[in-house]
Amino acid sequence: MRARLKKRQTIGFYNAIIPIIVSVFGVYLTIGIALALLLSIMSWLATVKLPAVAID
Repeated sequence: MRARLKKRQTIGFYNAIIPIIVSVFGVYLTIGIALALLLSIMSWLATVKLPAVAID
């Protein structure tokens, strides 16, 4: 994708905003994976009912 723009400010704006969007998406993806992993481990511990884990 190559856009011919006379104003270089628009290209600079997109070059500045794209890494921010990618990094924010990466942070949300990492948090989501961590929460899903934690939830699956907790549910597995609840189903297995290990003696070390006290679930009331």
